[in-house]
Amino acid sequence: MKNLLTIITLVIVLLPIHGQKSSQFKRMFVDAEFFLLYDEYNEALPLYKKLYINNPENANINFRIGQCLLHMHGNKTAAIPFLETALEKVSLRHKEGVYLETKAPIETYLYLGKAYRITNELDKAFEAFLEYKYALKKKKGDLALVNKELEAIQNAKRQMSNPIKFRKENLGKRINTSFPNVNAVVSGDENTIVYVSKLKFYHGVFMATKENGKWGVPQNITAELLADGEIQTVYISQNGKHLLLARNDNDDYNIYESTYNEQQNSWSQMSKLDRNVNSRYWETHACISPDGNTIFFSSNRPGGFGGLDIYYSQRNEKGEWGNPVNLGKSINTNFDETCPYITENGIELYFSSQGHNTMGGFDIFHSYVISDNFSNPQNIGYPINSTDDDVFFVPFKNGMNAFYSFADPSDGYGEDDIYKLSFDPNENNQMANNKNNFILTFENQNIKDSTLLITQN
Repeated sequence: MKNLLTIITLVIVLLPIHGQKSSQFKRMFVDAEFFLLYDEYNEALPLYKKLYINNPENANINFRIGQCLLHMHGNKTAAIPFLETALEKVSLRHKEGVYLETKAPIETYLYLGKAYRITNELDKAFEAFLEYKYALKKKKGDLALVNKELEAIQNAKRQMSNPIKFRKENLGKRINTSFPNVNAVVSGDENTIVYVSKLKFYHGVFMATKENGKWGVPQNITAELLADGEIQTVYISQNGKHLLLARNDNDDYNIYESTYNEQQNSWSQMSKLDRNVNSRYWETHACISPDGNTIFFSSNRPGGFGGLDIYYSQRNEKGEWGNPVNLGKSINTNFDETCPYITENGIELYFSSQGHNTMGGFDIFHSYVISDNFSNPQNIGYPINSTDDDVFFVPFKNGMNAFYSFADPSDGYGEDDIYKLSFDPNENNQMANNKNNFILTFENQNIKDSTLLITQN
């Protein structure tokens, strides 16, 4: 009787405490799920980690932490132990968004496979993707994504067995800092560079010019552009006077432009491109052909092949952009294609794709365009492409140089640094042969300028 009274007393005392903790858990979980819904992983992760402290065995919380880490730049390897823990309690009956759920969804296999892939544990990744495929058959899910991941593992092994050769040059501590520096666009004479530095509280747009062959002190031109919010530079003209940027306008990406005024020594306030380019959907990247008459841009508007597609539009007599045309199935797939960039000679298109023969995530591809045809897109190769997402590659000197951002602990200044890459055709015979063959074909067709006469495929 005494023991029974003790138990009853403890239950009465602890009920309010348990109820309070349950209420706190619920509020914090709901807040974290809200941030996750809008892909705000930096905001969601701290909340999930607080929940984890008192619930380290909760597979659902472990899965969410791994999911956040895998979407955040920096240390994606950290996702693996959380996802491995979550894998111990996977359920086909997992209830999404329910705070009482303690088991993990079958997507744990998918995310763990991605984490293994990114860390180049390719055999483990393959096994995890196979397990996910098997689970999807029970749940009757879409197999296209997992089949693409399995294919990417094989592609990665082939690419890594035959790496391409190139030289890289860090642009130095005046350009690169401890913050991520990305999306560098460079004028034709290589004397002007504009890029984004992801500072602590905002994305800053910076411009630098060369002084005696070396980069001068970068100037923060964010205020001149009125470039508030999540902003990225996407293109600069050959003369360095016309700039294109993309901004996230309340979860709606749009393309903007700005012009440099030499007399005032400043950039104009950026203005949104017209409705034939921008739409109610996402327009994330754009570039303009060398003659200034064709714009290429990526958009997820309806009517494409799937996700983001690359479109083009031609300028009319009034200087306005005409109706957009999809580049067609030789370039676009049922996955995402983005970051188009055309070379100076107007015959080679670089872009990032999830849908062609990638090593996993986005890879960089190039395709030759002559009149109304595109060549089969080619993966530019490892180690520029990796088993993680590889985007925004800016070709220079018709693709024999490039500007690209990535993290290299051996000579970097922080996170992503901007590098200049140089490709020696004598060391990359296949690359040289491809370029020479297409350039000869281009010249033999007597095409005198770089106007791209593209018809829908």
